[in-house]
Order: sequence, then C-alpha cells, then structure tokens
Amino acid sequence: MPIDITHSNAPFIPGPALYQQLAILNGLLILGLSDKSSEAQQIQHLSLDHQQHITLFRGSSQSRFGMAFRFHRQDVEQIEGVTLEDGRGHLLLHTRPAAIQSLTFMPGKTATDTGYNAGTLSSVDLLVPANRLEQAQAALTRIFRMAGSSWSPGLPPHWQGGQG
Repeated sequence: MPIDITHSNAPFIPGPALYQQLAILNGLLILGLSDKSSEAQQIQHLSLDHQQHITLFRGSSQSRFGMAFRFHRQDVEQIEGVTLEDGRGHLLLHTRPAAIQSLTFMPGKTATDTGYNAGTLSSVDLLVPANRLEQAQAALTRIFRMAGSSWSPGLPPHWQGGQG
C-alpha cells in the first residue's frame, strides 16, 4: 500500500536512532542484491546528508561502474512497496517530476564526458528481499519521520508518536 508524504518545517537533527534505521535499511539493501548471480558483488547503499539530500548508489564492487540517484528529501511524495514474482521486493520512491538526478560512473569517464549525467527521473526503486519488504518500508518511514516529514494516511499508532 502506498504511503503519501507531507513535509513539515521541523529541524533536521540526525542522531543515533536515525543512523540505526539507515543501518537496518542498508542491511536489507545488501540482502536485496545477494541472490543475484553475478561475478562481481553488487552494491546498493542509501545515504542521507546534513542538507537532507538522499543518495542511492547501485554498482559493482569490482569495477568503477555504477549509478547514483540523488534527490532531496522534500521531493519525495510517495513510497510504495511492491513484491514481484521473482521473490524480490521493490520499495519505490516517487518524487516530484524530474526531481531525481541520475549519474552514471564508468571506467575512464570524467564528469564532463557525454553520458556521465544520465538525466532526471521521477521514481527510483530500492531492491530488498520480498519477505523483508515491510521491514524495509518501516525503516524508510522512520528515517523520513526523524528527518522532519509527517506521513499520511494510515500510519500505525506506534509510528505517529514523537519517536517514530
């Protein structure tokens, strides 16, 4: 079920609880790629900086190839959890139109080369194990809540309090 987001002007104060939820989510992102058959270990990592920009990196540990998706927390409008037949869970983050900057990193390329900036998107997905989709969505919800967002509709009662 999609969760719509409204934003507040609450100050962004990172702390241990926020970093704990980021660690939980990133652990699930690692598990989301672990069943993929590939020679190179795949990497998927989400970070939130002090300016409230979110960066999702997806790539390979054995090459410099990768994709980074960067957007501001205030641009996220909805989070949706979807389970696919292949046993993967997809946590889709929908933003305002073209709010996600997509960058491609390739061996031998520099920031000025054509093809480095892959353009903009309006959604990005986080890959997690299907049986952990609700846990990943809960962690992401708590991250946004602690970063100053209010959520609607239908939050479970224990998320509606001050601690998230």
